[in-house]
Formats: sequence, C-alpha cells, structure tokens
Amino acid sequence: MTDVPVDVKPVKVKASDHDTYGVATIISLLLPIVGIIMGVVYLTKDKAEDKKLGEHLIAISILASIVISFIWFSFVSSRTPSVIPISTLDSPSVNLTPTSPPWDIEAAYVKISKGMTRAAVEAVIKKPAANCARSEQSGSADQYASCSYGGAGDHGIIVINYVNDIVTSTEKSTY
Repeated sequence: MTDVPVDVKPVKVKASDHDTYGVATIISLLLPIVGIIMGVVYLTKDKAEDKKLGEHLIAISILASIVISFIWFSFVSSRTPSVIPISTLDSPSVNLTPTSPPWDIEAAYVKISKGMTRAAVEAVIKKPAANCARSEQSGSADQYASCSYGGAGDHGIIVINYVNDIVTSTEKSTY
C-alpha cells in the first residue's frame, strides 16, 4: 500500500489565474452588459479557472452598473431646476402673477357652430390655429382642413374640420 500524504491541500482556483483576467475585467467595468454576457459564457465552460473568471466578471459588471447608475442619477438630479427661496418671493422684482388670463376652452367651444367661417371662429375664440392639416385643392374639388386650437397650457384642445373654410364638425378634449 502506498501512503497518501495527509498534508496535501487542494489548490484554490482564483479568477486572477486566468490569462484574460485583466482585459476582461476592464471590459466589464466599462461595458457592464458585455461583462455580464462574457461572465455567462465563461460560466458555461468546463475548467474551474473559467468558471471563477465568469463569477468575477458578473460581480464586477453588477458593481459597475450600480456605480454608473449612481453617478448618472446624481448628475441628472443636479441639473433639475432649483426651488425659489422664500426670501426672494417677498422681493418686488419677482412677479408670480400670470401676464394674461388662461384660455377658457369651455367658453370658446360653445361659441363655435357649424357654418361659421374660419376667420369668424378665430375671432370668436380669440386664438389662432395651433396646427392645420389641409388637403390638396384642385379646380373642381373642395378643400378640406382640420385645425387644432389650444394645447397643453390650455388644458385642452379643440379640433375643427373645415370644408372650404366653413365649419363642418367640431370636437373638444380636455385634460
């Protein structure tokens, strides 16, 4: 019988023993998604050295993602507008009142009726069209247009369809 030495300990495999350790680590730090993919690929290999490198790459990629996210959100939140200090609100140079009254979409909508001209509509509702889509006009065909009035600042929009600049239908949407 042969004697087996009792003092022999198994060799611990480290990720740094792999020949691509340095390059793969740098890639994982700079491009975490690529590092995670490389880590999964190395985990599927048979050698213990490859598996350790795969674990290392996934861990480094997750850590890099957290650090990059923290830096990104710190930068973005520092770019948001700051709040006006209370002391400046007492200053006569700060004007917080609106310069013109808001457009009353409900009152404007009830003033519109079928058969009105586009000029009459804009005079009654006191607002020009924000956007108009017109059809091509040929010598014998009618011209169709769909115009919108209002928008986000007005808390609603009125859409009016015209045929030869005469109101044919209206629609209102408030938000």
